[in-house]
Amino acid sequence: MLSQEAIFLNGQKIHDLDTKINVWDKIKIILPNQKAFEEQIENLPNMKWKIIVFNKPKWYVVSKDDKFNKTIFEILPKSWQKDFYYIWRLDKDSHGLLLLTNDSVLVDQMESPKNRVLKVYEVKIDKPFRTSDMIKAKKWVAVDDQWNKINVWNLESEISYENLSFYAMTPVKTTKNEFYLRVVLNEWKKRHIRRLLKALWYKTLDLKRIKFWKYDIWDIKPWKYRIYNI
Repeated sequence: MLSQEAIFLNGQKIHDLDTKINVWDKIKIILPNQKAFEEQIENLPNMKWKIIVFNKPKWYVVSKDDKFNKTIFEILPKSWQKDFYYIWRLDKDSHGLLLLTNDSVLVDQMESPKNRVLKVYEVKIDKPFRTSDMIKAKKWVAVDDQWNKINVWNLESEISYENLSFYAMTPVKTTKNEFYLRVVLNEWKKRHIRRLLKALWYKTLDLKRIKFWKYDIWDIKPWKYRIYNI
């Protein structure tokens, strides 16, 4: 098997096999028998980068392989399982906009915390949202492993916790017995919104992602998708 330590790009060892190459780059490969081959790249395959906007239904896991659950690739074309990557998962019990792409560099850019890409969610909760709680959560709420809110000034060193917050949150006018929030995140942690709301004593009844980066799902029905060239 060829080791990445045996591949050189313009005289430098490649430490990431996903490293992109350009026309006129020089590639050198050293085989196990120490024979070396060197070539200058004169052309590259015409790879078309695409992004898929998929309206994921509930109860499907965002994974390429799961022995115990149905995955999104039971809905999407089977060939995509090999060629496409998903960008920021949606939980099994959440639904809405999921992005997939065959450009691994774009995945890294979108998921990098420093880029703080905005994601918008519609969340159904069990009671009206109090303004006082919005003020608290706008800064951050410390949440422990059991999703309970903790007083940071009384923290013991052995307690594991995260600081959860949101970028924007707006109560949405609904019917008398239904209460919704529109939540905008510029970061993402595991079950971020559900944990944040539970720490503030709200129950999340439904969570739907409606916008991610510049894409939305307003005219894409559940289970359906749209393909864009990028």
